[in-house]
Amino acid sequence: MTDEYKKVFELVQKTFYKEDGKMVSQRVNQNFLRNHNLIFLNDFFQDSLSLTETIFRIKNNLLERPKCPCCGKDVVFSKYKKCFNTYCSPKCKNSSPEMKIKNALGVSAALKKLYQEKGEEIKKKRAEKLFEHFGVKTSTPFGIQKIQEICKERVQEKYGVENIFNTQENRDKLKETFRKKSVKIQKEKAMI
Repeated sequence: MTDEYKKVFELVQKTFYKEDGKMVSQRVNQNFLRNHNLIFLNDFFQDSLSLTETIFRIKNNLLERPKCPCCGKDVVFSKYKKCFNTYCSPKCKNSSPEMKIKNALGVSAALKKLYQEKGEEIKKKRAEKLFEHFGVKTSTPFGIQKIQEICKERVQEKYGVENIFNTQENRDKLKETFRKKSVKIQKEKAMI
């Protein structure tokens, strides 16, 4: 940072920002610049599109306009947030790996909450129906002895074993599924 730039930086900091670091929006106008002999700020950066952007860039030492990390285009300065957007468009934002993970986590959290709320309702209805049909208070049909026996008979007829996990074919499928999930989790962790 040159001495001249340091002077401008300190001037901008003192004139346009409060002690808490927030910009004083009422001062960012042409009348204020003329009255305080700061009109030179209009031409400080040739590529700035507004006075607010220029002041923000001086304060944050941004000599060039920031670029989109996905496509490399210039990003837009948000007058309302008083900062640069991270991405140039919603398309770039949604295609970035960070946002894909963030969106997936947000969606899964929302669905988890929904399923928990609905799940209790479903369990209650299921328990009522099972009690109606079998006279047993349980929310799962596998808690009923008669259904357990029927399941065992069907597995015995179809696979020749009492428990489906005793077949080599099922053990192999289970191992393969765990392996695939493990690889998928490792890839997701590597992206974070």
